[in-house]
Amino acid sequence: MRPALLLGLFLLAGCANAPQIPVSTPLPTPTSAPIPPTSTADVPAELILWVAPAFTPNPETLAGMLLLERLEVFQNKNPDVRVIVRTKAERGPGGLMESLSAASRAAPATLPHLITLDPEALSTTALIGLLSPLSELGNPSDHYAFADDISRVGGILYAQPFATDMETFASEIAAFEAVPLSWTDLTFEDNKFIIPAADLEATFLIAQYLSLGGEFDDAKALDENILAEALDFLATAAESGNLSPASFDLSTSGETWLALQERRSEAAQAPYGAFFATFDPGVHAMGPLPTRNGLGIALAATWSWAVANPEYKELSAELMEWLSEPAFLAEWSHALGLLPTQPEVLGQWPDGPEAATASRIVSVAVAKPRGALLEAIGPPLAEAVQAVLTDRLDAEAAAAQAVSDINSS
Repeated sequence: MRPALLLGLFLLAGCANAPQIPVSTPLPTPTSAPIPPTSTADVPAELILWVAPAFTPNPETLAGMLLLERLEVFQNKNPDVRVIVRTKAERGPGGLMESLSAASRAAPATLPHLITLDPEALSTTALIGLLSPLSELGNPSDHYAFADDISRVGGILYAQPFATDMETFASEIAAFEAVPLSWTDLTFEDNKFIIPAADLEATFLIAQYLSLGGEFDDAKALDENILAEALDFLATAAESGNLSPASFDLSTSGETWLALQERRSEAAQAPYGAFFATFDPGVHAMGPLPTRNGLGIALAATWSWAVANPEYKELSAELMEWLSEPAFLAEWSHALGLLPTQPEVLGQWPDGPEAATASRIVSVAVAKPRGALLEAIGPPLAEAVQAVLTDRLDAEAAAAQAVSDINSS
């Protein structure tokens, strides 16, 4: 006899843009009638998990089934625990961060014990006191530097990273002798590349700034000369015709990846997950974003587990550890189409081109700026990109304007 795993899989009202998740059938309940508890001590502890739609445990997908089975085994090993999973949208009304904030004010007892959060939500919720620090639980370790960075807010450990998506670069195999890794590779021939030049977070420019040695430790300490160098590359690529004019109207790397698939260019910025979900292995290749030095760079947006309800903290820590076991994470991250956050996990991926590409990308990955920092630098940098691509300002003037706007905000 085993206890049933209760999985409340639903999206809250108001999340019209979120993917629809099929409601799974609860696992079989015990065939014999349970013995009524004789005291409150006999009532099972309920561990509530809130997850983004991509991480819903259900039998409809391989990744969903893997998590479903993992949670079932945990509950079988802990018969006095009942695991309840609820799916919430990533963003917007009823989303993970918004629901967490609302519950903390109106019904703290309903807060989830574990929650999946992206970097922005993690930073925001930690800073306003909605998460429990994990320092006392120890530091689950050996993460890549980009993942370790994201797990801490103000130097305090708040999260256990488990998978990451990346801003990377896709290209047509036939158009390049090898995967383009440098600015020269992009501008040497007549090939065109596309970036999301209307991206309000300016991810391509941020990546280039970081690759040139720039830092974002303080939004008001940007290096104007480094920023001008990155902007000058974009201006030069646009003038030579290598940077496709189609870039001007595209705002996400998902859109630029689609443009590449539609043969509107020979290379494009692309999200790792979307690329491996739809690429043609005979046509497309992937690498990091090309840089001046030819080493490449990738911007990581990492998903983590965090504790939002201190009740049953030891049990929550035990479940978090159970969901972070390398062999499981290797299978789960691969099925999710996301990159691992630990070398040990990537080492257990199936051998092949995907593992080789992943290894190259994580070796040059850095954490994408998040939260208030990204809000401060994103729009001025996005405006600088538009200014140089439309010849309103040269690179030096656009960099000076961006730094001025950031410093005066």
